[in-house]
Amino acid sequence: MHFYLNTNRVADARRVADFAGEVYSFSGLTTKAEFFEATGDDAQAYEWYSKIAERYDDADPVMDFCLRLTRTGNASYLKKETDKIFPGGTQTVRFNDFQSAPDDGAMRRGSSQLAQQAGLKLGDVIVAINGIRVHSVAQYDCERMLLTTPELDLIVWQGDGYHEIKASPPGHRFGVDLANFSKN
Repeated sequence: MHFYLNTNRVADARRVADFAGEVYSFSGLTTKAEFFEATGDDAQAYEWYSKIAERYDDADPVMDFCLRLTRTGNASYLKKETDKIFPGGTQTVRFNDFQSAPDDGAMRRGSSQLAQQAGLKLGDVIVAINGIRVHSVAQYDCERMLLTTPELDLIVWQGDGYHEIKASPPGHRFGVDLANFSKN
């Protein structure tokens, strides 16, 4: 698809993107979304990136798209996405706001050297990032992607209590899988 777009064969690129979209795999949905983005159809691109989030529970592609649009002056899609991810709005918190074990958050379930260097352990539950309360992986990812500073300031439940962790992993990513944590 990209080859056809780069050689100005838009009809051929559309055919490839349409076929890929019908497959409905992660890469197929991505190809269709990238076609619309490359041809300037932001509404369709947003729709197809959103399908990735719905089907694969991965908001990164749609958030990346929204952030790219924001850099061009169009923040409307980012506003839609953050309103979906934070339906009640964002909540500003401080370390002292947390007393008992969390009811929810983003739990670390994978291992990486970056996470270990930061002091994150398997099973840790991230409840806040840079002063914003996060109740899910989607909320954590949203806030992580919106950061303009290199450092992450996390509040983490580590089984015995809350700890503040400051880290500056490349691209704000520790390279570990996270899962939604729910006490229930």
